[in-house]
Amino acid sequence: MIKRTLTGAVVLVFVYAWLFFSHIPLVLYIGTLALGVLAIFEILRICKTDKPKNCYYVMTVSVLLLILPIPQYEYLMMLILPVALFLFGLMMAGKEQIKEFNFTFATVVSIVAVLLFKSIPTLRNLDNGLYYLTFAVTACFVTDVAALLFGKAFGSRKLCPKISPKKTVEGAIGGLACTVIIALIAAILLQKYAGLHFDIITLVIWAVLVSIVGQFGDLCMSVVKRVAGVKDFGNLLPGHGGILDRFDSHMFAVAFTLIFYALGGGFIY
Repeated sequence: MIKRTLTGAVVLVFVYAWLFFSHIPLVLYIGTLALGVLAIFEILRICKTDKPKNCYYVMTVSVLLLILPIPQYEYLMMLILPVALFLFGLMMAGKEQIKEFNFTFATVVSIVAVLLFKSIPTLRNLDNGLYYLTFAVTACFVTDVAALLFGKAFGSRKLCPKISPKKTVEGAIGGLACTVIIALIAAILLQKYAGLHFDIITLVIWAVLVSIVGQFGDLCMSVVKRVAGVKDFGNLLPGHGGILDRFDSHMFAVAFTLIFYALGGGFIY
């Protein structure tokens, strides 16, 4: 637990430092590229294939998707995110029927992950993008920590025992509630000290939905690990696992926030 906490603290410092300097394009895009490449490496590492050379092709395509512009990307994401969530949901329902995490599965998951991570710079470059991106990232951290604490203190009903045995319904509800509370506190402070204006009702709706999407995203990546027969995607982050173990919910939450902004104009005006 101490190792996990210390690693978590270091990750927080790095993430918020990156966000602080994300107005510098090179910083923003190199950070996104690093996340995407490491995530794809972790996915391909655990897949079962008799043609390792094909992994290089997937990595090449993934890097190109990350660095090349995609016109109207936010509207493309309106299709990609729901389809991805639906497909992962099918994987959860039929986990016992999936015999192995083969190269085909790994390729699909890799492309989805890359397209989700690509939403980071897209969201950041919108009006008030720094605030939206920071809200999305913070919502995931708050949900994760609060769900862990509430689950340990009050958890009795398993949320999805076959996929993630430690997650509980009480933890999920606690994570959601704390996300809403922190979002409201942040909005009050930013209205007072940064001169921003928030649509509070829209903010609460976003906070509820982004917490749900983030937690479901976490389960999506968990089912990939279960099918592949591994505990973690990697060991880069002691106590947490790999990049995808730590930032699985983030890539879904940021993509959702981008869609939320594109559809309704967001909650900051």
